[in-house]
Amino acid sequence: MKLGTMAVASPLGDVLRIGVHRPEAIVDATAARAAWLEKKLPAAAAERIAAAEVPPDMLTLIASGDTVYGWINEAVTAAIESGTERTSRGQRILYSASEVRLLAPVPRPAG
Repeated sequence: MKLGTMAVASPLGDVLRIGVHRPEAIVDATAARAAWLEKKLPAAAAERIAAAEVPPDMLTLIASGDTVYGWINEAVTAAIESGTERTSRGQRILYSASEVRLLAPVPRPAG
């Protein structure tokens, strides 16, 4: 699994997210987890839990331990297989490479 930090344009400026590079698309890991959790939870709860389970910051994600990688794989696979492009609250999941700006995997290494 290839993880990286990506900048996604928003009306308020770039937002940093964790992207998973797949041949089909670059997948927002946190948004994919939220979509996966929406199968069992209300959308607002799924979004909050997804941000805790799969944080959108690489240093926090790395510090989360090995379990997070299973959650990411599960959610990304489900998003790709189902073609789910957005969460029910409108968070974008799938991007083409031209829609994001790839950054250093760890933008600000721990000092």
